[in-house]
Amino acid sequence: MTTQPNAQPFWLSGLISTGLGALAVLGHAPFHIWPAFAFALCGLILLLDGAFLSARPKRSAFWRAWAWGF
Repeated sequence: MTTQPNAQPFWLSGLISTGLGALAVLGHAPFHIWPAFAFALCGLILLLDGAFLSARPKRSAFWRAWAWGF
């Protein structure tokens, strides 16, 4: 549940984090598409910045980072 109208629902932020984490894999061997990793890392930073709009910002930031690394 969100507290502010600009905050994303938890399932959407988790889905975006997982997708960005999957995109980050392309930056490593054997693909070596390093702009994909840079894009995914910037996306993670934006998602973590947006986590502080939720009711429990530390928990939201943890689960977003965990989904990105999953």
